[in-house]
Amino acid sequence: MAQVQDHPEGSSTVGVSGPRDLWQDIEAAHRTWLDRNRPRREWFTVEAGPEGQSVGYTGPDGSSIQWKL
Repeated sequence: MAQVQDHPEGSSTVGVSGPRDLWQDIEAAHRTWLDRNRPRREWFTVEAGPEGQSVGYTGPDGSSIQWKL
């Protein structure tokens, strides 16, 4: 679990717990989004099935990346 807490003075803190540091995954995904020039949300897909869940991105140039959730 990852939980962001905003404070009145404008700062924020992140608390993580559990077997996996989800915040680290979120930061990595954000860096990828920035590196790809902030692609629009309609270029993303969400898939769910017996094998698991994933988020995918396909850019206008045909390049793609997928994240397992």
